[in-house]
Amino acid sequence: MFTDFAKLFSSDFILGFYFPSMLFVIAATVVYFLFHQTASDILLCLWAQKDWAIPCALFISWVLGVLLLAANSPLVRFLEGYYLLRHTFLLKRQQRKFNELGSDIADMEEKHEKELKNKEPSPEAELMYMKKLIQRRVYYPDKRGQVLPTEFGNVMRAFETYSTVMYGMDSIPLWPRLSAIIPEAYMEALNAARAKMDFTINMVYLAAVIFMVYCIFAALTETLPALWIAGLAILIMWGAYRMAIINAIQWGNLVKSSFDLYRYDLLKQMGLERPASWEQERDLWTAISPSFLYWYHLKAARANDKEVPPTSGGSKVTSGGVTHPD
Repeated sequence: MFTDFAKLFSSDFILGFYFPSMLFVIAATVVYFLFHQTASDILLCLWAQKDWAIPCALFISWVLGVLLLAANSPLVRFLEGYYLLRHTFLLKRQQRKFNELGSDIADMEEKHEKELKNKEPSPEAELMYMKKLIQRRVYYPDKRGQVLPTEFGNVMRAFETYSTVMYGMDSIPLWPRLSAIIPEAYMEALNAARAKMDFTINMVYLAAVIFMVYCIFAALTETLPALWIAGLAILIMWGAYRMAIINAIQWGNLVKSSFDLYRYDLLKQMGLERPASWEQERDLWTAISPSFLYWYHLKAARANDKEVPPTSGGSKVTSGGVTHPD
């Protein structure tokens, strides 16, 4: 319990949640006073109340940061395009861009094959082809049915499906288990990258709230003091969203590397021996992944075992193999 409480004062919490909350409290205070006092009155008022106003603002920022931390999962999922956004035109727009990118790559591959028969392909064409492939893998998941309504969501979905495409590992059930055995130094790098993404995500939402607060006060008072604040809130919201995409890509690269580097350690912790080939490994993970979701009883060769007794259906599984009950 004390360990979890200490995390509320960690550098990752401060960057990802507390700092955005503090900026929000400051901005909300400025907006409130703008509709009630002049700029000089704001400074005089804040200075006169500094003995209690500053500690109060710091505490409110911390409480708001804790609330943002508690609501992190639904906030991230909404930005990915779940909930109401799945029923908007945004999904069809992203699916159309996915199809167009796939068509461009297919055309380039066809043109590349023709050029190989007649002459060597130009370096410019090769470079463009590689850029399209990278864009396809970084910004979109493997299949059209996995596409989400937002660019941020598709970046997240892209690295979530990486382990399935590469190794047959479903990242949803396997990530909690894999993250438990990742070395502390690497986990710190993961947490730091996630904190940067959380910071930008929270800035998107908090900037949107500031904009709405400004609009509400403007409607109630029928005045528009410091209109640039509303414009700045929109600019921050857009910029933070773009940065959230970049930070998600950086965090996703570390997550993908986690599966590359530590999946065999997970097998060892589970008491399973390392497969002898890529094909056997894919079969193994493809069998293990749904077992954690649906509670299949694994019949797998344990480490150092040469053979597993026949299953109830009469099938036989050799070392490194996994089957589910009939």
